[in-house]
Amino acid sequence: MRRVSLAAALALVTALGFSVAIAGSTTTETTGVVRVERAVVDAWHFGCHGDACQGGPSPFEAISVTSPSSETSVDVVVTVTMDYQTTPGDFGVVRMRLKPVGSPAVDMRPGDFTLDSSGALTTSTLSWIARDVPASGTVYEFRLLVLPRRDSGDAHFHVRGRRFTVVIEMWSAG
Repeated sequence: MRRVSLAAALALVTALGFSVAIAGSTTTETTGVVRVERAVVDAWHFGCHGDACQGGPSPFEAISVTSPSSETSVDVVVTVTMDYQTTPGDFGVVRMRLKPVGSPAVDMRPGDFTLDSSGALTTSTLSWIARDVPASGTVYEFRLLVLPRRDSGDAHFHVRGRRFTVVIEMWSAG
């Protein structure tokens, strides 16, 4: 019985160690592909009021990713999975920005996604793309922005959640 308990405990510790490694992993560039995963598993919250909403607050710091130096251009996909809950009646959108260090930011396609404003806890997976992005070791910052929807009468927005995961992938364009 002790052997079974010890084996189960070792399997659990191994699984937990693997989960933590995946939550903050980055691939090596030797394959010409970059994959970065980040996760927030504690509660998170952000919001804005009035003029502060115009800049698009972000719940998390920008994620810096270096494009493959072996590629001249790459296609980029960013996938965000999050659970969230808005204040009932608040209307907001999220967008993903891609910014080469030292250059202006660009909104990734397809643009804005509207968040559910019912006030109920929900989960969404959202994806953005950018094609034929210059690579050759260029450093990019990725930032999730949250803005009140244009027809929101009170110009404020609050959202909270428990989990947030972002996966950024780059590979040869085409």
